[in-house]
Amino acid sequence: MAGAALEAIMQQKRFLRTQVRQELRNMIPARRSEEDAAIQNHVIASNWFKKSNQICAYVSCANLREVDTTKILAECLKKSEVPKKLFVPRIEDKESHMRMLHIDSIKDLLANSMNILEPTSSNSCGQPRSDVLESTEPVDIILLPGLAFDQAGNRLGRGGGYYDLFLNNYLLHAKEKGWERPLLGMDGACIFDSDTE
Repeated sequence: MAGAALEAIMQQKRFLRTQVRQELRNMIPARRSEEDAAIQNHVIASNWFKKSNQICAYVSCANLREVDTTKILAECLKKSEVPKKLFVPRIEDKESHMRMLHIDSIKDLLANSMNILEPTSSNSCGQPRSDVLESTEPVDIILLPGLAFDQAGNRLGRGGGYYDLFLNNYLLHAKEKGWERPLLGMDGACIFDSDTE
């Protein structure tokens, strides 16, 4: 029975992914741009973003029709009184392994074989980039992409499992260190775990 129930859930997910992808393809570009801007402006103006020190965020890919994160990434990388440390994803293999590596500039990103921007494994000095799973400081916010989310914040990804595995590993790391759970933002629309503004 458990196998049949699991297969039914997987079938529902495949159906929902197909339906959402079709809706995204049919979205009018002007409306998409307006919604992307509204989400980014909401994130950047929020108190939880302003107070954050370390952030993990995806680098949006227009071909995947993800919410644009360009302004959010630029705001994180901007030189300011309270600089933010930004970690972005790097796909390591086809087994859902992904690392979140620190970058100092958008220039640190190169297109991979799928034409998705990601950091090189080492910086311009040849030193390995710091990995968030080796960080001595907690992450305040994790912004994750997704195809769909429910009102409880449950995420439907693209089916590769990269972000699910990363999030599980990070949350275990944070628990071992005694850190608070980070605020989870899904495709720019934040899901609150507490009374955070």
